Amino acid sequence: ETIADLATALGLPIINVVCLRLGCLSHALLTAESIAAHGLQHTAWVGNMLCADMIYATENIMTLKQRLPGDCLGIVPFDVSLSHQQQTPPGKNIAHHLNTSLM
Repeated sequence: ETIADLATALGLPIINVVCLRLGCLSHALLTAESIAAHGLQHTAWVGNMLCADMIYATENIMTLKQRLPGDCLGIVPFDVSLSHQQQTPPGKNIAHHLNTSLM
């Protein structure tokens, strides 16, 4: 079984986390199509910057905002400190980049 099977069984709305990198437009749009094909609701999405210097990041984000169903809850910027062990849980660093009032 797959994660799609689990999501279908649970019937919960989906928040798509989009890794912002080369190929993200195709990957995000195909994921949205798969979500719809399983009869699930693509409620929202979050952009996750994987590097500090993505080429055409702004243009890619604007295209995703225009083409993906659901609201963009936010864009989590690249933060090298998240890849190193730290005392603050990563969720506390990420949460302030998200607008959960849209959910």
